[in-house]
Amino acid sequence: KPLKKSRRSRSCCEVFLYTVLFLIGLTTTVAVALGIWGYKVMGREVIRFTVTTPLSFESADIMDEDDCNVEKERAELFFDMLVAGQEPIEDLSFSAATINGCFIAYSDYLRGNMFVSLEEKDLSVKMSLPAYFLPNGNHRYFVAEAELNLGPSTFSTRLDTLTPVEGISSPTVLAKFDTHQYEDDEFDFEVQYGKFLNWYVPQDYIEQRENIMDDLYEDPEIATILSGVQGLSINHDMITIHVRRSGDEVNDKTENNGMGRRMTNYYGIMKSASSSSIQRFIGF
Repeated sequence: KPLKKSRRSRSCCEVFLYTVLFLIGLTTTVAVALGIWGYKVMGREVIRFTVTTPLSFESADIMDEDDCNVEKERAELFFDMLVAGQEPIEDLSFSAATINGCFIAYSDYLRGNMFVSLEEKDLSVKMSLPAYFLPNGNHRYFVAEAELNLGPSTFSTRLDTLTPVEGISSPTVLAKFDTHQYEDDEFDFEVQYGKFLNWYVPQDYIEQRENIMDDLYEDPEIATILSGVQGLSINHDMITIHVRRSGDEVNDKTENNGMGRRMTNYYGIMKSASSSSIQRFIGF
């Protein structure tokens, strides 16, 4: 009897072991199959949205490396002070020449693949980004132009590929927002219109007039940065992030729609430029 019990116990252990091995093998097979399927799907989309001929850009004057490092350190100090809840000494401004000749020229990924232009209230970015790190992306490029326009109490952004994408109506991305700033210093961005590929922001959502900045304010670090920013302006080939100075008055929603000339071009920024992961990717 003890022998039969031992055999029965060993048999149960073997069944359990084989079952576990089968489940592990099945899970691995499914994961590999999904990975291959996903790789092929992504590969098809990469070919769909990229081209084989890169865009040629006008040459930018490359800034001296030491001078460029000073500009990068100035930007880093500016955002470090905002993150710490401190008031930077001065606003942060960059010319198109600095953006192209420093931040882009000294980026391994962006150098020769992007060019920024600044005009009154408008920022334009031409890009020809290599897709070598994506499936089927070797010797292929994402060629597009993006624009940011600042208007009275609004801002809009647009991105479109220079070569039409099959099955996608132009532009590729288009969005327009109403902007306000309240007495609690918080920015309010309400969607007027939005399009991504062939998807459009539903009209019923637009009519709700929800503030898309609410989620950003839930992050303490981003909320601290935004609380220290008065807005963004583009004037005379310069883009400037304005610091909120102690004692600055903030109008309510009604008053803010009738802003004077100075406040007309000011808008809240929506992200922290100090993201280390992005900096590592583009080679800053």
